[in-house]
Amino acid sequence: MYKKGLKIILLLTVILAAITIIIRIISRPISPDKNINSQTKNISPSQIVKFEDIGLENFTCTGLTYDEKSDTFWIADYGALSSNERTIPRIVQINKDMTSVISELSLNDILGGDINLQGISYDKKDDSLWLATGDEIYNIEKDGTTKKIISLGRYSKYKSNGIAVDNDFIWVLCYSEFLLKMDREGNIIKKIKFNYQNQDHICLLDNGNLYATVGADYDGENNFVFEINTQSGYNKCAYTVQKSFAIEGIIVIDDKMYILNDGKYHKAKMQDSYIAVYDL
Repeated sequence: MYKKGLKIILLLTVILAAITIIIRIISRPISPDKNINSQTKNISPSQIVKFEDIGLENFTCTGLTYDEKSDTFWIADYGALSSNERTIPRIVQINKDMTSVISELSLNDILGGDINLQGISYDKKDDSLWLATGDEIYNIEKDGTTKKIISLGRYSKYKSNGIAVDNDFIWVLCYSEFLLKMDREGNIIKKIKFNYQNQDHICLLDNGNLYATVGADYDGENNFVFEINTQSGYNKCAYTVQKSFAIEGIIVIDDKMYILNDGKYHKAKMQDSYIAVYDL
């Protein structure tokens, strides 16, 4: 009887180990270059704007959005030059020509404590901003007043990075495994399996689909923009982007794609914080 029980325990242990291995294989992120095909376009920027040239020193940018009402950009600043420093995150508003700073807002003073600021998205429905901060997402007024804080709950371990507002819905790209569609109260309406190495930011397109940035090739050109069909979940590698070595934000306006780069923090081939502009 004892030997029989021991065999059962051993069998269950083997089965559990096999299940664990299978789950790890299924959860393993895909290398984005596996999805490059004949339709993937290789594009180079028509313009590069360094933040130091508009007076933003030591700017570690992460997250970019376009404010339709004021015709300006809002940019998230992680707020530290290395992982060893205490973060002092802020959001900065610049004009659409990318020549001057309009306003700056320190988030530590408003939200309290170190904020892991990653993504930012403008909400045209009520002229506010949404922030992705890893475990949570915040909805704030432009003066920094907090409107809402939403925990990702069981999805917190996947970390919110990219964020895009689509009227009544909020899209959140996790750093791994999932793209989430939420209502404004944080209820999960839909989850799409999206699991590429170094996926990061998203922006909404006029056709209702999303662009997502994928890749962290800080010294090369293996950085990509994927298009995600928000209805079917199907995705494709739309672009290989040249001279975007440390992608930290994306937006598309009037057939131009603006990609934020933080080479300063990531010590990339171009060790600057800058916006690369691509003609589509």
